[in-house]
Amino acid sequence: MKRTSSLLAVFWIVTAAGLAQSRTEDDHGLVIDILKQMKVSGRFAIPTRQQQTQSFRQFTQQDTNEDGALSISEFLTRDNDNGEQFRKRIFRIADIDSDGVLSHEEFRENYVVIDEANSIFETLDLDKSGKVTEKEFAEHIQIDGINSDKAAFILFDATKDGNLDRSEVVTALSKWMRLEQPQVTARLIVKQKVYRLPVEYQTESFRRRIEQETDIDKLPPVPKVSLILVLKNVGSEPVIVWPRGSIDEPALSVTGDGLVRPENLRGAGGSSSGTTPQPVIHPGRTFRIKVSSLNPLENFIDNVYWTKPGEYRISASYPVYQNLPPHLPELFPNQPQPTGKPKRFIVTTKSVTVQVSDTVK
Repeated sequence: MKRTSSLLAVFWIVTAAGLAQSRTEDDHGLVIDILKQMKVSGRFAIPTRQQQTQSFRQFTQQDTNEDGALSISEFLTRDNDNGEQFRKRIFRIADIDSDGVLSHEEFRENYVVIDEANSIFETLDLDKSGKVTEKEFAEHIQIDGINSDKAAFILFDATKDGNLDRSEVVTALSKWMRLEQPQVTARLIVKQKVYRLPVEYQTESFRRRIEQETDIDKLPPVPKVSLILVLKNVGSEPVIVWPRGSIDEPALSVTGDGLVRPENLRGAGGSSSGTTPQPVIHPGRTFRIKVSSLNPLENFIDNVYWTKPGEYRISASYPVYQNLPPHLPELFPNQPQPTGKPKRFIVTTKSVTVQVSDTVK
C-alpha cells in the first residue's frame, strides 16, 4: 500500500512538472505571437539619433561616480511616476549579463525598448484613461486560437484586476522584447598566444606618459596582436557586416594587471564611406575579420597598452545589421532587399587568453 501511494505521488509530481513545462512552452509561443501582432522591433532596433543623444546624456547624468556603469542606486535616482519597485524590475531586466550594473550599451538598449513599450501602451489605451481594458486590448491584438486573445491579456495582467496599467505593459514588453536572440554568433581565434613586452613599456614614466597624453597623434604604437574574429549567421535571413559598404574593425575589451589607457585625450575619430557592396553573410555561412592591434579602431581614443608581463584576456564586439536598404543599388544591384524593420545586432565573443612576456625574442 505504501509503495502504491509512493508511486502515485511520483506520478502526480511528474505530471504536474510536465503540465508546468507545457504551460511555459505555450506561454512562450503566445508571447512570440503577441510580439508579432504588435510588430515590435525589440532589443535590436537601430536607435535614432535623438535616442542615442538622449540616452547618452541621461546615462552621463546618472553615472555620478563616473565609472562608466550604473549601479541600481544610480539608476533609481531618476524620478519616475511608476515608482521605485517598477524601476527595480526594469533594472533587473535591463541587466542582460546579470553583473549588477548597467553598461552604456545595456542602458541604451533599455532606453530604446522602454520607448517602444511606452508607445505601444499609448496605442492600446484608446480612451487615454491610463488603463487598458480587455476590450481595448482585443481591438489591437487578434491571435488565432480559442480564447487566445484573453490568454494574451492575462499574461500582461500581473495584478489580475482586469485592467492593464502602464507599468504592467511596459514591464512585460521590456522582458519579452529581449527574448529574441542574435542570429549571428561570434568567436575569437588566437593565432599568436605569446607577445613580447618592450622594456620601455614597463617603466613608470611610460605609464605616466600614456595617462597624461592629450594628443592621440603623439601616442606610441599600440601593441600588436594576431587574432581572427569569426562571425557566423545562424539565422534564416542574410545579415550585413557593415552598412556603409566597407568592413569596420571590431571593438576590443582587454582585462589584466598592468593595463594603462590615456585619460586626457581631447577626442579623435571619424567615419569612412565605401564604394564597395555591403559584405553579406548568408544563412549558415561565416565571415572572418583579422584583428592585428589592441586598438583596432586606431583613430579612436580607447587606446590601451599592457605594461606588465602576465596573462591578459581579450574579447571582441561587432555590429551586424538586417533589413537595411541596399548600399549604392545603382552600382551593386544584387544586394539583399529588406523584408522587415531594420535591426542591429551587437555580437560579443567569449574572452580568449594571451600571455605577455619580457623574455620573448
